[in-house]
Amino acid sequence: MTWSVHLPFVAAAITLLAGISVSTQLGKLDIERRASEERSAVVNELAATRAQLEGIIRSQR
Repeated sequence: MTWSVHLPFVAAAITLLAGISVSTQLGKLDIERRASEERSAVVNELAATRAQLEGIIRSQR
């Protein structure tokens, strides 16, 4: 058989693999973004708690 017979299958396989790769990378980026958002939320909560505690400590001096 000639190369031209296999070309559509090779092109389809390359396209499929590229799609899977892109999808996997986008999934990883989404997971990283969510983790970053959660870290930011926790840092904000801790900052608020710290400010409250500092206020309590200063008011008792």
